[in-house]
Amino acid sequence: MTTTTEHRRMSATERLEQLRDVVASHERPPSRRIGEPEEKSLGEWIAQHKDASTRTGEAVRELLAGGALAAPPVNDLEYYQKFCAKHMRAPMPGTGVAREQSLWEWVRLQTDPEVTEAITEARARCRVSTPGANQREKLAELEQFARADRRAPQIDAADPREAQLATWAGEHCKDSSRTYASQVLKALANAGQR
Repeated sequence: MTTTTEHRRMSATERLEQLRDVVASHERPPSRRIGEPEEKSLGEWIAQHKDASTRTGEAVRELLAGGALAAPPVNDLEYYQKFCAKHMRAPMPGTGVAREQSLWEWVRLQTDPEVTEAITEARARCRVSTPGANQREKLAELEQFARADRRAPQIDAADPREAQLATWAGEHCKDSSRTYASQVLKALANAGQR
């Protein structure tokens, strides 16, 4: 016969497994407010146990603090290609997902022509079924640049990516009928320039 204590231990074990699975598949902790009912339930359970002075509380804190959520350095083309295929978009800055941010930063640092060509091909495959993906990526890149550098990108910049971003933003500022024109103007205004 199963005692109440054994049942609780088994339930905690199952919940910890669920937490590992959610974190592995979504690359974030479960939410108490959004998602499927199972995820919300798990989010509530975590909220109840994460501050407890118990083994379960300790395990939850460990998983949330590092174990499953720590973002290892990402510098792998294969991981980039898998990300694009899974999410049907390229990684973007500012999403709050550490692994995605690391991957986005890795892409920006690539200079090897073979690697950049493979990155371009992976992005192109995503865009075939995701209209506007390039524009959303550029807007996210512009917003990230404005936040990080506290200025608008310059057309005459030594960095070709900055110059390309400035050209893209300038084209959107000239034609207010373009998709994302208002968001581009807002990002530039937040950088202190229009």
